[in-house]
Amino acid sequence: MRQSRLVILSVLVGLIAVVLATYWLRSEREAVQIVVAASPIKAGSRLTQDNLGYSKVPKEEMAQDAIINRDPLMGRFTKFDIAAGDGIKERLLVPMGATSGLAAAITPGRRAFAIRVNEVAGVAGFALPGNYVDVLLSTKDSSGQPSSKVLLERVLILAVAQEQSVSGDSKPKVVDVVTLEVSPQQAEVLDMARLVGGLSLALRNQNDDTSEKTLGARRGDINGSRPTIEVIRGTDRVLGSGLNNY
Repeated sequence: MRQSRLVILSVLVGLIAVVLATYWLRSEREAVQIVVAASPIKAGSRLTQDNLGYSKVPKEEMAQDAIINRDPLMGRFTKFDIAAGDGIKERLLVPMGATSGLAAAITPGRRAFAIRVNEVAGVAGFALPGNYVDVLLSTKDSSGQPSSKVLLERVLILAVAQEQSVSGDSKPKVVDVVTLEVSPQQAEVLDMARLVGGLSLALRNQNDDTSEKTLGARRGDINGSRPTIEVIRGTDRVLGSGLNNY
């Protein structure tokens, strides 16, 4: 009886060993090695063997734009800050052969445009290079009433800088200067918008590329006194508050 138990125990141990070995081999076979930041890398830094490393991730979790060989990356410059352990992706780097600096980080055909955003407007201080934001314009409508409207959607932030300015009471005031990557036409729109009102930012999810049409907001929307109307454009029906004067 004792010998039979030993045989059964040996078989069970063998089966467990086989299962574990099979699982380990499958994990190793399905894991993919990608290039990651071995330490935090600042925007504008040159990639070297010291700040790059490798990490294994499950194949199904591997990003489509992940890089698996670090040799071609040597000497390239980063476009944004990269946290330690994060995968290196082409969109995080300046174009091949370009040097460091803001100009090198601009996508060909695009422009860098800087706007000022104070500490209480939108997400100033929270938006970081590499984030996407919507730009809102606060101005007055045709009747002279305060109004707000989404001006541009999903705009990439290239850089965020702060400077210390002194107000009339000699107290320091932090002013955020946010540099956005826009098309030439969007640069014209922003330049004109600065003259007619104030600009603020709304932070977006990195993976959200949807576009939403809005009618803007006016003073009456704050207390709900603005009448609601239904706008019919062809086969599309849109509920909104008041008439759109933009």
